[in-house]
Amino acid sequence: LMRFCSVEMGSFYLDIIKDRQYTAKADSVARRSCQTALYHIAEALVRWMAPILSFTADEVWGYLPGEREKYVFTGEWYEGLFGLADSEAMNDAFWDELLKVRGEVNKVIEQARADKKVGGSLEAAVTLYAEPELAAKLTALGDELRFVLLTSGATVADYNDAPADAQQSEVLKGLKV
Repeated sequence: LMRFCSVEMGSFYLDIIKDRQYTAKADSVARRSCQTALYHIAEALVRWMAPILSFTADEVWGYLPGEREKYVFTGEWYEGLFGLADSEAMNDAFWDELLKVRGEVNKVIEQARADKKVGGSLEAAVTLYAEPELAAKLTALGDELRFVLLTSGATVADYNDAPADAQQSEVLKGLKV
């Protein structure tokens, strides 16, 4: 529960969606889809934390919208979340690899910050030079890739087209940034 809240939510998902939540129109599909996902996460999370943080969970329970049991402890287990099978394209392994790509992009951006070329990651647009298998995974995200990488833009190009000054990933063989 702690890892989910601090790593998967706090340092990844919430980081990715915050700009969209603040800047997108209130009724935009991008913003509403995030809010829907957050609703489902809250419904599950409050039940997961109830045995450990009973008073906090009960207080949160009272603020969640919709009809429900009086107490979180008498509510049913939430079935609104679903996992992706290993056979799905965007499974856990996909996201693990994407987090590695994000780490490599962050290294390059940090160096650009140190060199005073950019002030923050949202001022940077990156080109990822990837071998075909990784390139296919990255392009599957379309325009969402820039949100995942927290950059103003992200493009994917052929690994062999990388310029001499592109940084070779230390973690992923077929990636240069």
